[in-house]
Amino acid sequence: MTPSSAPRPTAPVRRHPPEVYRRRRMTVLGLAVLILALFIVGIVLLVQALSGSGDQTAKPEQEPQSAAGEADSEQKEEAPGPQGDEASGVCPTDQVTLTAGMDKDKYKAGDKATMTLNVKNEHSAECQIEVGSASQQFIIQQNDKTVWDSAWCSSEGQDEQRVFAPGSAKKTSLTWSLVPTDQNCNKTADSFEPGQYQLVVKLGDAASPPHDFTVVGKPNDGKDNSDEGGKDGSDKKDDKADQSGKEDKKDSKN
Repeated sequence: MTPSSAPRPTAPVRRHPPEVYRRRRMTVLGLAVLILALFIVGIVLLVQALSGSGDQTAKPEQEPQSAAGEADSEQKEEAPGPQGDEASGVCPTDQVTLTAGMDKDKYKAGDKATMTLNVKNEHSAECQIEVGSASQQFIIQQNDKTVWDSAWCSSEGQDEQRVFAPGSAKKTSLTWSLVPTDQNCNKTADSFEPGQYQLVVKLGDAASPPHDFTVVGKPNDGKDNSDEGGKDGSDKKDDKADQSGKEDKKDSKN
């Protein structure tokens, strides 16, 4: 064996004291715990950040709902406002009363009657009532049957809303000649037959209680008597003329 091929002696491994290895292990363990703690803290902060941003985006959506809820509660707490007709300033139908009237209780053929429609606001507040001629109607009835209606002979009327103070009343009138007509306003007789009649006035859908009146005397009484008298006189004159003619003939024969 040559000197160059002979194995070299190995240096002995130097071993550290146990305290050094213990410190190294403590250091590595401490670093691992620190890294784990930082990792956990980072996850917690990330979760909080995400949840916080979610709350901020959700709040604007909830606020309008709560505001709407408050508005609804405020509306419910307010005193109830006017409804139906009152909301438009019109008098409630059940607070409007109508009364029919006439200038006399009895009429005879040839008379003219003045019919009246009286409307009153029974409501506790000022309101409007439609009193135009288009809404007015005067109806003559006998035994619950309509025998004359102002609508049969009236042209298209006008609308007119007037303000009525609480408890106030207004009146309108119509002159009538007591001449009966049909629904086409054609005259059917010179006057109504004697008897008991009723006047009912209407204003839109509201109607008055019936008002009684009487028609007395027969139509054309005076004209019939005068005609009969005229006929009797003419007959008497003819008789006298015949008699005088006969006497003249007798005288001529003699």
